[in-house]
Amino acid sequence: MRGRARVGGGVTAALVVLFVLPAPGIASASSSGTITRAQVSADRTQANVAGTATRANSCEERPEESPELPEEPEGELLPPGWQSPPIQPESPPWECGWIAYATVGPGSSPADCDSPSRSLSSIGSGVQLIWSSEELTGPGSRGFDLEGLQLEYGSAAPLLCLAAVESVFDEEIECEEGGEPCPPYAVRHRTYQLDSALLEPPTPVSKSEEAPTSGSLQVVTPPTSTVGPMRSRQCRTVKQKYGAANSSPAKGPLGRASVVSPRATQSKLCLSPRVPARQALRSSRS
Repeated sequence: MRGRARVGGGVTAALVVLFVLPAPGIASASSSGTITRAQVSADRTQANVAGTATRANSCEERPEESPELPEEPEGELLPPGWQSPPIQPESPPWECGWIAYATVGPGSSPADCDSPSRSLSSIGSGVQLIWSSEELTGPGSRGFDLEGLQLEYGSAAPLLCLAAVESVFDEEIECEEGGEPCPPYAVRHRTYQLDSALLEPPTPVSKSEEAPTSGSLQVVTPPTSTVGPMRSRQCRTVKQKYGAANSSPAKGPLGRASVVSPRATQSKLCLSPRVPARQALRSSRS
């Protein structure tokens, strides 16, 4: 029953305002986020964390501040101007506002991020607020990249949670009889849990995966050869004869027959390792 009040029976009752909001901890299309790094030192005293959060929606349309009052036969309607100012939150974000923030605290699962102690307006004991963005009143993204962050609770706070809180309008307000002013709407906070991660030490890089640094000495091992043992160079002298073996005797200047002996030459034949003998012989002739 929105903006409805009536007077009757002479009984004054206190104002009762009921807020009907979706359960916190459920991300919606209006907010999204991702944790990109969640590292912690071996002694759990420092952390390197990073992430981004995005608001996709714009501010909702503001409700009417002077809703029509229905006539009721049972009682007398209050005159115009009876309503009180809208109810505002006690801490930012204010009307139409949106703030992303990150905390580290106890827990080991995304459900632990829904703890009331992680609410932006009431950070509890054992929870550390490590980052919060400036307030946005429209679509946009905000991110954080923190190195060497000092952890207040060490190993007792291993869970990193990324969340966003948005101010929304609530018109479901019911006012009881008694003549108390009734606000037209209320501005309330709605929290979205965007992402979570456990803080873990960085994974050590093995020596085989390390890239060589500039100026470092690198030992290059030559490829293994499959050639067998080398043999020594072997050489021998080969006699070769040139001329016709069956030619008839020729007459000399004195009429005597003279015998033409074939001409003999000597060649040195050397066999190199892994070179066929025929190939070596052809090379010696050339």
